[in-house]
Amino acid sequence: MTRRSFSSRRAAEGLAGLSLAVAIACASGGAKKMPSSELYLTERMATVFLQQGNAMEAENAYRKVLVDDPDNPEMRDGHGLSLLMLGRPKEAREEFDRALKIAPKESYLNNRGVARMELGDYPGAEADFLKAFESPNPADRQSALINLGRARMRRGIFDEAEDAFTRALALAPDSYEALMARGETREARKNEKGAVEDYLAALRLRADNLDALLHVGMGLMALNNHELGVRYLRRITELSPDSPQASRARLILGEGSSASLPP
Repeated sequence: MTRRSFSSRRAAEGLAGLSLAVAIACASGGAKKMPSSELYLTERMATVFLQQGNAMEAENAYRKVLVDDPDNPEMRDGHGLSLLMLGRPKEAREEFDRALKIAPKESYLNNRGVARMELGDYPGAEADFLKAFESPNPADRQSALINLGRARMRRGIFDEAEDAFTRALALAPDSYEALMARGETREARKNEKGAVEDYLAALRLRADNLDALLHVGMGLMALNNHELGVRYLRRITELSPDSPQASRARLILGEGSSASLPP
């Protein structure tokens, strides 16, 4: 599972690798100021906007819903996710706190842990992830392990990070996020061969993914497999010549300069 005064696309990139639990919400009962049909539609729109990465529209829709349905934990959680994607982790954490008071749920804990991590509260974040790992739902456990690994990567505890990602892969071997994250950890530990194996496995899941192609190409170059590495890097420039990944590939290939890279 992945969501500041910049676009929702950039916001989503900033949370890349984090496993956020986006719930499919339904309208709840109780007295409403909106007609029930309008409330239901607004809830659905908020969820769709969030899933599409349109954080600004999602945040606006969730805020409208919460005026009439303040005790709906799924709406609180969704609002928190949209705030997190917009780079407002303090407000997001407060919404996750409210959701958890209404209905303790492991997915809310997982999301609050991400907000805490973005705020630099690593002990609080890891406590939430470890609690979320107690969920009977395998998806919750896997998300918790991926996020725990990310938190430990940020702290420079690479051996424990790799262990968390390996445990996540034991739950779901076809997890692109866990494979990419473990590859990054193995790179940090100077295990280039293991990193390339993970990136290639990720690439098999998402053919032509630019990030995976870039990591494979760079890893092969580091392993002195220059010819094959060049082929992967060239593939990026063919697929998406104006992308940041293509700029990086051209720089590695000696066809550009650092000035061509995005800020």
